[in-house]
Amino acid sequence: MADPIQVLKQPHVICRLVSILFAIIVFGCISDKGKAKLFWYSDKECVYDGDSSACNYGIAIGVIAFIACLIFLALDYFMDAITNMEVKKYIYLGDLLFSGLWAFLWFVGFCYLTDKWRKQNDKGEFPSHVKNNAQAAIAFSFFSILSWGFQTFLAFRRVHDGGNNFEFGGHSRQPYENSPYSSFPDQPNDDDNYQGKPFEQSGDQSGEYRPPTY
Repeated sequence: MADPIQVLKQPHVICRLVSILFAIIVFGCISDKGKAKLFWYSDKECVYDGDSSACNYGIAIGVIAFIACLIFLALDYFMDAITNMEVKKYIYLGDLLFSGLWAFLWFVGFCYLTDKWRKQNDKGEFPSHVKNNAQAAIAFSFFSILSWGFQTFLAFRRVHDGGNNFEFGGHSRQPYENSPYSSFPDQPNDDDNYQGKPFEQSGDQSGEYRPPTY
């Protein structure tokens, strides 16, 4: 089991914790003070130009980002216990794709909320705490773009660094090309023991020719 202190020191874990904080601020500000009455006789409406879709969008991406960060934090904690490289591959790729998507959705949300707040004509009628919450949601939507963008970068680096371990059906690549060949033990030069001398004659060395006997 991984050491919690060592897990918390990892950059992507710190970034996830920051993203959780930003997500809580965004959906908390919108859900708490995202709707207000302009007049005592009117119903509550979204402070972003009365567009309820803007409020719902900010709450939705904030809540989903919060839940996703908790899931990825749990996976980070148990990552060392996962020995199957195929499973790690899909976790890393899922982290990369989700982080990239949510960075883009936070960018859309920031632009959406900013545009609707700009078009709100009666901002002066809102209480100060309502205006502060609406502006805080916009500001932390922008900060969330940065935090999720950095998460995307870290996830890409993790996929890139672990790419060698994802090949050959989940088995890590063996550096065959760099491993030294094992040297054979030196063999004694015993060629003379196994090779007969050319034109060597057996038997009498007198030089007389003796026909073979049958």
